[in-house]
Amino acid sequence: VDDKSDDTEQDPAVRDMLAFLDTDDFDEKYMIIEHMAQNDELNDTYIDNMAASIDIVIDDGPLDGRIRELLKCLDTRKRFENTRLRG
Repeated sequence: VDDKSDDTEQDPAVRDMLAFLDTDDFDEKYMIIEHMAQNDELNDTYIDNMAASIDIVIDDGPLDGRIRELLKCLDTRKRFENTRLRG
């Protein structure tokens, strides 16, 4: 019997992706993506899944551009949520 730990303990990218999906806080989502980008954990599949989880689509293109676009969308959502909650 293979006694390996689950993937979330072994792969930081999987752990971070799950943290992104689990939180509703856009500030936290933003920080998770920044962290993943700094650690070269992001790929097109992760970006597509993260974008889909917040109901947006990030166009195909270079990875760094897609990361910037995802961060820009999250920044907009952060500001919208903060304004909406204050109003």
